Amino acid sequence: MAEIILKPGSPAGSYYDNGTSVYGSPYGIYGEGIAWQVINSASIGGSSLAGLQKERTMTLYSTWDLRARRSAPAGQCPASATRATSLLLRKKDTKMRGRLCALAGAAVVLSVLVGTTQAAEIKLISSDGVASVLDVLKPEYDHASGNTVAIHFGAANLLKKPILEGEAFDATILTSEAMDDIMKAGKLVPATLVEIARAGFGIAYKAGSPRPDIHDATSFKAAMLAAPSVSYMAQGASGVYFSALAEKLGIVDQLKVKAKVMPSDRVIRAVADGEAQYGIQVISNIVSVPGVEYVPFPPDLQKFIVFTGAVGAVARQPEAATALLKFLTDPKNAPIIKAKGLQPG
Repeated sequence: MAEIILKPGSPAGSYYDNGTSVYGSPYGIYGEGIAWQVINSASIGGSSLAGLQKERTMTLYSTWDLRARRSAPAGQCPASATRATSLLLRKKDTKMRGRLCALAGAAVVLSVLVGTTQAAEIKLISSDGVASVLDVLKPEYDHASGNTVAIHFGAANLLKKPILEGEAFDATILTSEAMDDIMKAGKLVPATLVEIARAGFGIAYKAGSPRPDIHDATSFKAAMLAAPSVSYMAQGASGVYFSALAEKLGIVDQLKVKAKVMPSDRVIRAVADGEAQYGIQVISNIVSVPGVEYVPFPPDLQKFIVFTGAVGAVARQPEAATALLKFLTDPKNAPIIKAKGLQPG
């Protein structure tokens, strides 16, 4: 293990130890070119040390099995460690070399004054509108933090009901409308509410087929009337809005005979499989399905769905859940969010 001193007023992202810098971020600590990840920096005040009133000693441990660490000879790595690297630190002008051992790809555990932080399992209830983003970012967060995120995906309107009825969770990401109801019921920590991303609606069509000319409300209506079949999910945000548009455009009866109401995960796949000519969904759900292309709803009919996240009022892992939401909204992840058909929050 090794010790560094956290200085009052240190800027976010840099931790100093009497002249020797140990560079970091809310999710990691880095020294001498070696990236050692911190499981939960919230225990030292989150991503900023601005609130630190006095020097505090931080102890770094590797994430080898703690039982093996206790049984290993003093100052040595257990047999289970596959890699060891020295990190040179300074403390009051006296050099010390602490041996940091880690399993390959493992994260460093941060312990401040009291016991070692344990890896957490975070239960996340999430709209499938951000599933494509989480498919990419979840493994990155798991690796960087040492925690594990267990995700339950579904349509926001369907996930809202069990939450209101008391289902346990650490964090949730749903549409802003669903989150409003959950917040009013006292199921969320208001201070943790954050916008994750937003997405508009699109019309999916089979790749290789002619791109539909849909540029305004009139051409949208004509395309829906001409299509032999249209798939959508009745209870999802896209289906609810599509139904409202059909009523506004006066085509409810005509759509009834060609509508294919399906579960969320089948709406766009039905287009790829040739079961429906068009599929109506949030764009982020369309781009994740191979074999289809899409056109966005025309400007005069487009509506953007906002996906917001928050920590549960009775979360079992509130600090880890908060760190997860911070990670998802980190500006460095904006390119990934955009590539999945959404706009960062």
